[in-house]
Amino acid sequence: MQHCRVVVTVRQETGVSPTQLKPRRPGLFFESNERPGVNVVWRFLQLFGAACLIIVVLTHVAEALHPFPGMGWGQPDSPGHYLDLVSAILGCTLLLIGLLGSALTQRKN
Repeated sequence: MQHCRVVVTVRQETGVSPTQLKPRRPGLFFESNERPGVNVVWRFLQLFGAACLIIVVLTHVAEALHPFPGMGWGQPDSPGHYLDLVSAILGCTLLLIGLLGSALTQRKN
């Protein structure tokens, strides 16, 4: 029963089923033909932003399962709340900056 709650939580937060998440080739992060230094910066921002959003999903899963009671999952002014908040802000900001920077760099080329 707990597994079903986790899958439902992940699906509600991301709109994606966990079985649909597929890893990409690691070399794709560093492959670039033009201006490799600039493209790697934008891709790194995208990667870090996506990792922060994964942390947001994992904190919501932790709220459902209560693995570390000391974190105060779901309580205001608790470490779990601030981990969720900071990860959501960083994730959205860095992912957006990385996507916009990558799009502008590709548009110039």
